[in-house]
Amino acid sequence: MTPIHLPNPKSQRGASLVEILVVMVVLVVGIFTIIRIFPIGFDVLQYTGNVSVAERLATAEVDYWRHNQSSLPDGFAAVLPSRGGQVNYDSTARPNDFVSGTGGYGDLSNVRQDTTNALRQAGMPSTEDDVDLWVGQNRARRVLGETVPIPGPSPVDMRGETVASVYSLAYSPIDWPAENPTDQNVADQYLQIRGNALTVTDVTGVSQPALDGILSQLRPRQVALDTKLGKLWFARSDRSRAFVARYTYRSSAELRTLRNDRIYIGPTPNVRGQAAIASEALLGVAQAGSPLRDSAFNGIEPNTLDVASKFRYIPTSQSFSVDPYEYKVVTNTGQQTAFNAALAFNPRGYNQKETLAGGVNVPLRARIDYTVKDWRILHQDVTLPEGEPYRARLALPYLKQANVTVGEGSLTAWTGLTRLFNNVSIVAVDLSNGALVYDDVKNNGFTVDYRNGVLTFPKNLRVFSPSGKNITQDPAGHSYRVFFEVEGDWAVVPQKAFADYDMLSVTALKKTAGTAMAIPLGNAVLAGVGQDGQGRFVTLAFPTADEGKAVQIDYVYRTKSGQLRSVYGQEYRISSQERDPSWFITLGSAGATEVPKPFVKIYLPNDEQVKNADADFQVKQLRGASFRAVTVWRDRSRWRTAAVQTHLTRETL
Repeated sequence: MTPIHLPNPKSQRGASLVEILVVMVVLVVGIFTIIRIFPIGFDVLQYTGNVSVAERLATAEVDYWRHNQSSLPDGFAAVLPSRGGQVNYDSTARPNDFVSGTGGYGDLSNVRQDTTNALRQAGMPSTEDDVDLWVGQNRARRVLGETVPIPGPSPVDMRGETVASVYSLAYSPIDWPAENPTDQNVADQYLQIRGNALTVTDVTGVSQPALDGILSQLRPRQVALDTKLGKLWFARSDRSRAFVARYTYRSSAELRTLRNDRIYIGPTPNVRGQAAIASEALLGVAQAGSPLRDSAFNGIEPNTLDVASKFRYIPTSQSFSVDPYEYKVVTNTGQQTAFNAALAFNPRGYNQKETLAGGVNVPLRARIDYTVKDWRILHQDVTLPEGEPYRARLALPYLKQANVTVGEGSLTAWTGLTRLFNNVSIVAVDLSNGALVYDDVKNNGFTVDYRNGVLTFPKNLRVFSPSGKNITQDPAGHSYRVFFEVEGDWAVVPQKAFADYDMLSVTALKKTAGTAMAIPLGNAVLAGVGQDGQGRFVTLAFPTADEGKAVQIDYVYRTKSGQLRSVYGQEYRISSQERDPSWFITLGSAGATEVPKPFVKIYLPNDEQVKNADADFQVKQLRGASFRAVTVWRDRSRWRTAAVQTHLTRETL
């Protein structure tokens, strides 16, 4: 039997006070280290989750346009505050300038104050909330040239109409007055709609006998232009007509682009008892008494005129006429129109054909310019189940709640989606009938779990029909477009290269003082010929707003044998500050301070003999080839972005 030796208790030594303190210090340090690690881990997880959601939102935006290529807009533009409804475009706003003046992404310190001053000078509201609509994620809210063939007629619930051709704009809510306008001029300040472009004949410098011969042969879909005088001639007609013109013109020593010069002409007048050979009109910049009149007007830049028939706004209280170029808004109130954003075209336009250059007949198309109210107002389409509970979960949690949510660095609570719906946090539009409903449980609206982003609809849901009636409906199986904002000012901002660019000469761009001005939106400049280690190239300069976008170019160049050879569909990425060490070029005199101009280099084939860019090289067509969706959000005091870019052009009709 093995003896067991037990230690003598009296011989055991206890831990000293110093040893206990050392152990406690080690434990405390370890605990605090672990505590510090956990928040970092949580932050990483939250950031990773946010990026995943942001990429899904951007991808959804890209996918929408992949499936709706025929309606893809010409572009998206930054605009400046101005009086009288005239839209002034800013071609110097860089695509990544999500500036806010309060620590925003790409912040420029004086942008917010400059915008405040501009709003005041234009006589527009200039509160903090108003300034937010012009800076940051909202820098480029103008949608240009969203295009749609006039849809087939369908039954509608509208005053004065039972049938209309209805089209819903891709983006909403749109900038629109609180009450639907009764005056066309007021509506034109918010929506500009035009048809297919007319064929333009340049008659600048043509002798009077030759001009008379050209004018006598004008057809309804043709227009003649004198670029020096800013004068147009249209084919004879016994009825009044309205047109919209877009063009670039020289104003003293700078170039300006107008996109919505409205032209009204009456029936062709009689001269000595017979109708004149054509109807003539002056463009607004050259017309005395016009609000667009520019006393420094010095000619229209060649090949930049786009003129088309104008769609006329019809108030909801009136009925359509026999004119196919008419439209209404579907709903009876401005609040509904802003969110519903549905246009009712005269159904007579459905079978209307227009002749393009070359004699090709195409369906009548509406090209629509409008302004999005606020990119921070997100929307998501949801479909409710057939049975209770009628719940829908949105893609993002932490929804903003009116008069409760307080923004980062702010002392005031968020007041609601827009001034049109003060104190309303979320608006939903029924996609089947255009009815509108919001989070108002007292009046049988839906309830919201703002933290988790969950909406619950009652069985007896009270909605506002497009005709303005309060009705009750069962929401089972209905699909809704839900509009909401999220803490962190999340926004999805679309960007694209212009559908088509007009070419300007480098001499047209230079000021007399030797510096060069900004390139207007929708234009590019043939800057000259150069050579580097890769070979000889021709440089094209673009507006600053097109930095980093992609374009396709068809061009003709002169070969060593003196022949002209064509190259089609070459794709190039415009330089960008983020990716290129030397991202802009100078077109003015050496050392001049000017607006940066991003560019592309077209490297010429080996058989080229291009000595002079203007004489030996010509761009036949320059069109945008990229679409980009950028999700922007605030992560505490930092701004984050996630972008998805793809090759995308408007589908040919």
